[in-house]
Amino acid sequence: MNISKIPSFVHIYGKGSVKNLNLDILASNIRDRLPGTGIDIREDIFSYLLSFTHEEEKRREIVDSLASRLAGIRVLDPAKKGLNPDPIYGEIDYERRKILNHSSSSIGVFYDGFELERILYSIIPGEEQNLNHLHMIFTNQLFATWDEDDQRYHTRVAIYGYPSVISITGIVEAPAKPKEYYLAKQFYGRDQLSLTRIKKGIRGRFIEYNDERMTGVMKGYMMQSIFYHLKGSPFCGDSSCRLFNAHWQEEVIKAQLGGEYEYCEAHRRIFEEIKSK
Repeated sequence: MNISKIPSFVHIYGKGSVKNLNLDILASNIRDRLPGTGIDIREDIFSYLLSFTHEEEKRREIVDSLASRLAGIRVLDPAKKGLNPDPIYGEIDYERRKILNHSSSSIGVFYDGFELERILYSIIPGEEQNLNHLHMIFTNQLFATWDEDDQRYHTRVAIYGYPSVISITGIVEAPAKPKEYYLAKQFYGRDQLSLTRIKKGIRGRFIEYNDERMTGVMKGYMMQSIFYHLKGSPFCGDSSCRLFNAHWQEEVIKAQLGGEYEYCEAHRRIFEEIKSK
């Protein structure tokens, strides 16, 4: 097996900000798979950055700069590749308040995922910007990537790279719900009472906000992040493996919670090789 780099450290961000996600369980899961790797759980990445600066004026400068950069990478129109190069004051102020209260979500506000990744990489401590360190950032924010085939942005659960960014909101919004849900929306339109009844009828077949299954589901996305670091390839074609690249909610649930096994034989062998090293 060609394993490029087993990280010496894994840094998990999101303590105190991501909801209904047990980061201690996720960290323990990594320890089982990557014995000998140092793992720490950090607060959200913006709070972590600001923890190094105690001078109030300097903190304001950092927050103002980040707020302007984040407002500039908003996706204003999913059908247009251009972003938001000249954000208005209200947009920047919104980002400023979100940085200071990062437990808030931003339903309806999307960011270009790769641009967000670049911003987050730039604020990681310089001594940790190397392959010895794997940075895994859990966030409540939504992001999307541009698809050249159909010329539009699509919401994503995760962007894998340096760092990897995984959206708790994205797991609810990005994978498609069962077809009955969309048929009901088309038929009932604005009739929220009927839509709620339909959703109750198919409950359990998709991930919801504050879903008690969230930690179990995120084990797989966390491992996809690790396999991107190890091999440059985070996905598996086996629909029962946690590394399966699911596009439907029911595929997510099968791969992460209801498969015949956690990992396919090929990926189990890689874990065994890592332990042997």
